[in-house]
Amino acid sequence: MVSKALCTVFKGILVLVGVTAVIGSCVLIWLNSRRVPECPSHWENLIPPGAHNERSDVFADLTVDEYGQVRDYMSRIPGLNISTNPFTPLYLDYLYLIDLSLPKKVDVLRYLDTDGSKPVREATAVVFHGSMGLIKEYVVGPLPNPNYHRDVTLERYQMEMPITARPPYTEEYISISLFIMNRVFGPLGTLLTESFGPGAERKLTFYDGAPRGVKSGDRQTWMAYFRHVEGTYIHPVGLEILLDHSNTNASAWKVIKLLYNNQYFDSVEELKQKYNAGTVNKIIYKPVPNYASLKPKRKPTGMGPQVYYAEGKRFSVKNNHVVYLDWSFAFGLNTLSGMRVFDIRFKGERIVYELSVQEAVSVYGSATPNLMMTKFLDASIGIGRYAYELVRGVDCPYSATYVDNYRYLDTDSPVKYKNSICIFEHDTGRPLRRHFSDYSTQKSYGGLLNSALVFRTITAIENYDYIWDFIFYQSGSVETKVHATGYISSSFDVKSSNPYGQQVAENVIGNIHTHFLNFKVDLDVLGVKNMFQTKDMQYVNVSLPWMAERYAMVPQLVEKQLHTEKEAALRYDTKTPRYLHIASNQTNRWGHQRSYRLQVVSFTGDHLPESEPEERAMSWARYKVAITKHKDSEQTSSSLYSQNDIWNPAVDFSRYIEDDENIDNEDLVAWVTTGFLHIPHAEDIPNTVTVGNGGGVILRPHNYFDEDPSIHSTDGVYISAGTETSCDNNKMACLSEETCSPVLEPFTFNGFTNEYFCAATHSLHRSLSSPFLHANPLRTAMVAQIMNSLLKWSLILLALFSVILNIVLICISSSKAPRCSTQPRHPLRAKHNERSAVFADLTEKEYLQVRDYMLGQKELDLSNHQLTKPSDNFLFLIDLSLPKKANVLSYLDGKGAAPVKEATAVVFHGSKGHVKEYVVGPLPNPTYHKDVTVKRYGTELQINSRTVTIGEYVLLLNFIETEVFSKLGKLLRESFDVKKGKTLNAFEGMPRGVRSGDRNTWVSFFRDLSGMYIHPVGFEVLINHRSVNVSEWKLERLLYNGKYFDTIDDLKQQYEAGNIKKIVYKNVPNYASLKPKNKPTGLSPQQHYAQGKRFSVKKNHVLYLDWSFAFGMSSLTGMRVFDIRFKGERIAYELSVQEAMSVYGSVTPGMILTKFLDTSIGVGRFAHELVRGVDCPYSATYVDTYRYIDISAPHRFRNSICVFEHNMGRPLRRHFSDFFHNNYGGMVNSALVFRTITAIGNYDYIWDFIFYQSGSVEAKVHATGYISSSFMVDGSFKHGHQVAENVIGNIHTHFLNFKVDLDILGVKNMFQTKDMQYVNVSLPWMAERYAMVPQLVEKQLHTEKEAALRYDTKTPRYLHIASNQTNRWGHQRSYRLQVVSFTGDHLPESEPEERAMSWARYKVAITKHKDSEQTSSSLYSQNDIWNPAVDFSRYIEDDENIDNEDLVAWVTTGFLHIPHAEDIPNTVTVGNGGGVVLRPHNYFDEDPSIHSTDSVYISPGEETSCDNNKMACLSEETCSPVLEPFTFNGFEGTMKFEV
Repeated sequence: MVSKALCTVFKGILVLVGVTAVIGSCVLIWLNSRRVPECPSHWENLIPPGAHNERSDVFADLTVDEYGQVRDYMSRIPGLNISTNPFTPLYLDYLYLIDLSLPKKVDVLRYLDTDGSKPVREATAVVFHGSMGLIKEYVVGPLPNPNYHRDVTLERYQMEMPITARPPYTEEYISISLFIMNRVFGPLGTLLTESFGPGAERKLTFYDGAPRGVKSGDRQTWMAYFRHVEGTYIHPVGLEILLDHSNTNASAWKVIKLLYNNQYFDSVEELKQKYNAGTVNKIIYKPVPNYASLKPKRKPTGMGPQVYYAEGKRFSVKNNHVVYLDWSFAFGLNTLSGMRVFDIRFKGERIVYELSVQEAVSVYGSATPNLMMTKFLDASIGIGRYAYELVRGVDCPYSATYVDNYRYLDTDSPVKYKNSICIFEHDTGRPLRRHFSDYSTQKSYGGLLNSALVFRTITAIENYDYIWDFIFYQSGSVETKVHATGYISSSFDVKSSNPYGQQVAENVIGNIHTHFLNFKVDLDVLGVKNMFQTKDMQYVNVSLPWMAERYAMVPQLVEKQLHTEKEAALRYDTKTPRYLHIASNQTNRWGHQRSYRLQVVSFTGDHLPESEPEERAMSWARYKVAITKHKDSEQTSSSLYSQNDIWNPAVDFSRYIEDDENIDNEDLVAWVTTGFLHIPHAEDIPNTVTVGNGGGVILRPHNYFDEDPSIHSTDGVYISAGTETSCDNNKMACLSEETCSPVLEPFTFNGFTNEYFCAATHSLHRSLSSPFLHANPLRTAMVAQIMNSLLKWSLILLALFSVILNIVLICISSSKAPRCSTQPRHPLRAKHNERSAVFADLTEKEYLQVRDYMLGQKELDLSNHQLTKPSDNFLFLIDLSLPKKANVLSYLDGKGAAPVKEATAVVFHGSKGHVKEYVVGPLPNPTYHKDVTVKRYGTELQINSRTVTIGEYVLLLNFIETEVFSKLGKLLRESFDVKKGKTLNAFEGMPRGVRSGDRNTWVSFFRDLSGMYIHPVGFEVLINHRSVNVSEWKLERLLYNGKYFDTIDDLKQQYEAGNIKKIVYKNVPNYASLKPKNKPTGLSPQQHYAQGKRFSVKKNHVLYLDWSFAFGMSSLTGMRVFDIRFKGERIAYELSVQEAMSVYGSVTPGMILTKFLDTSIGVGRFAHELVRGVDCPYSATYVDTYRYIDISAPHRFRNSICVFEHNMGRPLRRHFSDFFHNNYGGMVNSALVFRTITAIGNYDYIWDFIFYQSGSVEAKVHATGYISSSFMVDGSFKHGHQVAENVIGNIHTHFLNFKVDLDILGVKNMFQTKDMQYVNVSLPWMAERYAMVPQLVEKQLHTEKEAALRYDTKTPRYLHIASNQTNRWGHQRSYRLQVVSFTGDHLPESEPEERAMSWARYKVAITKHKDSEQTSSSLYSQNDIWNPAVDFSRYIEDDENIDNEDLVAWVTTGFLHIPHAEDIPNTVTVGNGGGVVLRPHNYFDEDPSIHSTDSVYISPGEETSCDNNKMACLSEETCSPVLEPFTFNGFEGTMKFEV
């Protein structure tokens, strides 16, 4: 019985095990179905064998062995007695630096390009010969086994280098500290304790100013003292000491002056005596919290979008060589100058020999001596020296590739700096190019995401951190970019501090200073025989070819070649041509010199006056761009010695220019200077943010290729009607099926050590054992025994199978991750504001109600049919009529009732000869309408000011068919292959005539192909359609192949008689097609929300972290946002697009007069559906909009707005502390982007409003799409370049206007400007000595005319809308307007059309807010451009007072476009854009981002702790993105011209 019972129990256990195992398997299968595989580590289309250039090692930094061998060799040189110990006394000889010595360029090129021998590898060794009183540079070689050295000091610098030119090294700083401790702090013990707290001698640290004296040979340094806490640089205490340490014997050093609380003393004893006697103003110690700490003020729980490589990395790093798609380059990190790349090739052709950082200079102004004379030249300290380990997920994307680096400077052994370089592919968050085709019969979409490779290092040079980027775009462009962050330098607040900065903390002044950054750009465009050319525009008064008595100012292309170095040294204070080119003698297919353009982005302050003795050490900063003939002896623009002998610099860049050598057909080098002026403010506490603080240069191909090379990218996306969800030419269509889980390495950080050790590896051993099962036989019947055995074995097998299945499923699951949450992990910080509906666009129902109401007004006799004749009355437009601002604010702030919702209805009264605007309300059930035309515009609007409607276009096309095409059948057939089923497309020029009331339109004809805009055929006609009676329309002129004809008959007769040069039809491939030329197989990095979206869109209201705003889409002006609040406070009432205008130049009539004003066509009207994964990130939130313009019923435009959080790919702020406290604090720049894209005819504008966590908002626009073109005839090259066969890309401007209605703490604001000037001041401690010192210049502008800042005048660099309220430090709380613009010249004001675009006269114009001054342009500006309904200049003319008023800023940005071959098929967005950044300036008491939950903080011992660093746990929290299926319905809303 016992055995039977045991058997029963045993069987029960087996059944239970089996059932449990089966259930477990089912659960695992279900879980597995919710998991996805890991992303591959490498792209399946691997870098082909041989892609890496093994010869790139000629540029490679020295290896650890090479450093050691050079060190050992130098220390053994007989007779020199060189020490390698950093504690070597100053009077002995010390090996300070070892670095690579670059070979001569000619030898390198011979090695790289031919079978030339490899250049001898050598190093430079810098020795401080204290025993001789000299510094010497030695070249040591050959490596890796050196056996010679030679002194090259005179060869390199043409002078002996005095020992006082050396930078201080370890021993000197220690000696200084000991000297101060013993000779100063010892005697001043009482003062230190009472002024700076108990133990002050251990709690203070110094910060040395430079240069060190006032003349060559000096080594007198002002040491300013700061609290020895984190962020010491912004904790000055009011004590400064001038130490003479010029003697190499420290016992001979002496204190020359002391400054205590703004009182100067000649000796320590004098200060001590007067302090003890009570005859000085004392500093009373007061403990203060450390406002400089970067430790997060909120627990870091947040995480913005993360980057993952869905198909693996598409770049490869081998040794010092990088390959990325069509790019390859070698790299290195120079200890002194920093990051550099060499032998940059695109599609195998060398573009650049060297692209490198050269110098970073800051010139300070201060009332106290430490910073009063300070001019930091960072290459003398060592830019590359301070490239420390980069923090994953903040300094670079987590999944970037990281590279180690060795350096030897002020050490006795080479030091390994782990992860000091990062390389990653970055999704910039916008298209590189795109076009949505709406007009032509070829409905299509083509685009390419702007994914680029970033090569980065970050240098923390004492207080400042510079982020250095080289960016490689698929369009063949390279960008060099730098952003500044870290700590400002500061001084103790004294009575005379105000001219030199602003208070940023208690007793702390943030000192005004400049940032000048210099780059070396050694372009080799198709070899080393190059030249320097400039291109720009000018307006020329020309007679109209078809109307000789009429003249017009037309843009023309101005080209110039500069022949000598002096001609090509373009000074910072002079107007610079907008296009600068290094060109070759070779031409592209169209006969234009193949070249690369230098486009500089800079916000620099003024350069130090050349009269100053220190200026020569930074003379490169005189020039925006300087072109010199390449010489190996002119390797750098600065040197190791510039800082400490600034008066007699070893390298004086101006000497490179003075010999004025010829630069035609020579090997040229461009030296480019960029930077910004920095007026510190409260938001620089604790750290300066990167937004708006940077500069750079873009190298862009200009006629280098025959077309945009990115058309061959495998990332291209192409959609045509019927293929919306096909994956054939659109990888995005299948992305939701190809998701994977990112594979992330564990977080590590070793930045606080000089020597790094590999962490011990850990192995996880798993074992699985099964118990031995034993059962005793039972004495039962044989059948029962057999059945029992079968049952047991079946159960055993089932259990074993289930266990094995579980093990397999566990193993499979272990390589998979769960899907990311679609819901935010953390709650929103605010609630949606239901009152934002006051700004909401009309609903579909409201549109219909307004339409039906208007149609029901019998006295108006309206039609809503699209084909309504011009002579009838047509309901053209319905849109929201914004309420008065005062009423809205009263409602929003809870003080008043909701304003009545109303609509504007625009009616073209053809029967009465005028246009009317009506306000219709109340909504949703309208009962009234009011004619507001005269009230809004001050005049009646004549009928020919109306926009051309679909109905009129149909009539025009009918007119062309019957009056032109039907009568020229032979010509059209022979010249353009027009026949049944094959026609030409029309594209009209604007304005339509030469005077008010005209409606005479030049219509140009293009091939009926996708991208028709760049297929002109050479045939244009002038149609007079002024009358609303179509029967009165007439053909007034024709142009065929450059020749004018008065009538059809005249053209026909002369054609058939053979009296004119005929155009002979030639079938050409469609070079305008955006269909990818290579099958789309690529997939760039994607961003996903690892913790769900941190923003919310509800109706027309958006919440994102501390931000909130309402939004809308005007059919005419486009995107607009309202009631922008940060942390609950309203910053701006309205931020909106106003106008996009282009002025063209041409010799043919279709473009000669053209001035497009897109609001008259409808900017918002053409905001079509956005394509997931190209126009916006795939996982963005998309919003539909409705519009009613030139249609019979409101139309829904799906996904026409996108909202997404974007990882900008760089820190918002960061600092790595090396000097005083070891810690790292940073925060990735993750921001919200609100976007729409408008495809207005040929051009596509990408409109972005970007909301940063630092409280800044940016309005940005990029242009892409097709250029406008004309048929090539005699004289065409005056107005553009040939871009295809018989095709001229016409020169034109892009001017974009924004309305910025800032309300800073209310509507009582004022307009202020801030800038800098150099002032000659007597040095307080040396009255006979004067110096030019930067001072702050502040001004308040009181009237609208004063505040209208014209584009052709110098504008103050800081523009502010300020309130009367002050921040904690007494400064007016304000927001700054920082404009980024590359505009061309504005149309001369003498031109009759100029008043319609008079807003473009001004970079920024400030006006008093009026509800009657709602927009800067109007629907009618295009078609009655000579008598505009809105003339913006009238807003200025009344010159109203703007003090303590509700102010509006009207900001103009843009760029000059000289089309070139790379604009075929599409213009790329890189370099083609502009915008304005709204930045808090003393609005807060500190940078608000310090409260962000995205912050990261690392201190020694906590490198892998997740407490203050979410990145440390990111590898454990990976998940797979959840993506919706791809859809596209964009062709639903296209224009149709059905007859």
